[in-house]
Amino acid sequence: MLGVAVEDFPPKVEATAKERGMAWVMLQDGAATTSKAFGADTLPVTLVYGKDGRLLYKHLGVVTAEDATLRAALEAAVR
Repeated sequence: MLGVAVEDFPPKVEATAKERGMAWVMLQDGAATTSKAFGADTLPVTLVYGKDGRLLYKHLGVVTAEDATLRAALEAAVR
């Protein structure tokens, strides 16, 4: 799992990730190159890809771990 931050101030990103319990790798993308490449024109965006590289789930905006569609996509991604 990776997070991509478009914030230009890494210490703020690190503090926010720690505060919210984000224990995954956070990458910096101040120029929003990654966001543009993945069509993430709304933030946050959650993307789940399968082992074959196929997009299984895309959600624009905030999503919670309880979201049934997200959970199903995550389960499919690890099969």
